[in-house]
Amino acid sequence: MRTIICAGVAFWLLPLAGWCQAVLGPPMSAPAIGRQPAPEKGPPPRVLEGVEKIEKYKPPLPAYRGYEAVPQPIDLATALQLADGQNPEIAFARERIREALAHEDRTEALWLPHLDIAPFWNRHDGQIQRSTGEVITVSRSALFVGGGPTLDVDVGRAWFANLAARQLTAARQAGADAVRNDRMLEVALSYIDLLQAAAEVQIAIESYENARRLLKVTEDQEAVGVGSTADTTRARTEASISEREYIEARGRVRVVAARLTQLLNLPPDVVLLPMEPALVPVTVIPDDAPLSELVAQGLGYRPELAENRAISRAALEVWRGAKWAPVIPRLEVNFSAGGFGGGRNSFFGDFDGRSDFTAMAVWRLENMGLGYAAEWRERQSQFAQTTIRQSALEAEVAQQIVTAATVAQARRQALSAAQSAVRAARQSYRLNLIKLIEAQPKGLPIELLQAIQALARARLDYLQVVADYDRAQFRLYAALGNPPTSALESSRPIPTGESVLPMPRK
Repeated sequence: MRTIICAGVAFWLLPLAGWCQAVLGPPMSAPAIGRQPAPEKGPPPRVLEGVEKIEKYKPPLPAYRGYEAVPQPIDLATALQLADGQNPEIAFARERIREALAHEDRTEALWLPHLDIAPFWNRHDGQIQRSTGEVITVSRSALFVGGGPTLDVDVGRAWFANLAARQLTAARQAGADAVRNDRMLEVALSYIDLLQAAAEVQIAIESYENARRLLKVTEDQEAVGVGSTADTTRARTEASISEREYIEARGRVRVVAARLTQLLNLPPDVVLLPMEPALVPVTVIPDDAPLSELVAQGLGYRPELAENRAISRAALEVWRGAKWAPVIPRLEVNFSAGGFGGGRNSFFGDFDGRSDFTAMAVWRLENMGLGYAAEWRERQSQFAQTTIRQSALEAEVAQQIVTAATVAQARRQALSAAQSAVRAARQSYRLNLIKLIEAQPKGLPIELLQAIQALARARLDYLQVVADYDRAQFRLYAALGNPPTSALESSRPIPTGESVLPMPRK
């Protein structure tokens, strides 16, 4: 009965107490006076101290036994300058201009006569016919000492050959510009490859250090009985993989440097290293430039198009020469002067002055006109081929511009996402490292291993985006007909805030 009464009293007093607390507030107990908000939960100081100690751990790098050579630092401006003066393909293209100029001079000289010095001796023994018809037996000798100018020129061919030679000289000059731009672009791209390879080495070093730190943590935890042998073995596997990747990255730098050395025509044992500490995105052509204007500029300034236009004009002049060949005569003018004498048998005498002059114009219908007709069709086809090739070149130039501009825009838009991925992966690595050092069940070595791999992948992805963006910018600039040397004057680095690539290890 007493239990029932106590329960009933409690039933009525509990709501009353709740109402009083709601109206009057919480009871004034000593601990509640001056209470501050609880601080956010974070790792205790001992955990942070352990994390800092692990992060400061710098394991020795694996031994890399490459070819011994003193690295030579180089920047892009120096590389382009060396290529302009030493690249053999550029030198070969410029030598072809000299050849074309010599050919042009030779066609201009077709209008000049030859100067012949032609002494001759003639001895005749036997039958000969007089101008009146009688046949007689003669033994005689004759000697001429002298010479003179001789002009033998096909007027039509000489005229049109000189016009065609001038166009071929212009074509060689434009072709040399095209070769120079192509080789300069290769140098710029090879230098970007070298920068990317050097940055990959730094990423490989960071991955190796992170993997070795993970191995150290798992070994320490296994030693005190907290970790497992499986975790240590897995960490040791990752450390071995990262060591291999570091050695391969070092080798790639040497391979890429060898390509740049070849383009600069330097000794093959020279090892080039970039002077810049990191690869950064650089804008040469604004990303908001209208595509139609870019294509129009490329079609107007590309040296390959100018080269083919000059070749087309040369083919047109040759075709015109074939059309006028049956109409324009061939001129032959000969003049000789000197001393002439002779006599019976081997006697030489009666020497005196002698001069001969001959001039004539010859119209020739080769092969009854069929030869001219065939040559005319041949030259016409050659001119048509150049016009068809011009259309193909214009389409190729437009495709190069569109492709490079599209890649540049896509990579520019991907920069932010790639940077965010690196920052998130870097934070994930540190948080998983803290969790693992706390030695709580929620901190697993496999999670830190995944964070290490994700960080390396994010850094490599960001590096690839930056390298692709810079390559697309230089390709676009070259596709517009501009050499990469002038691109350095208008290039502007993109501000990206803090660097998300590891700096070189000191």
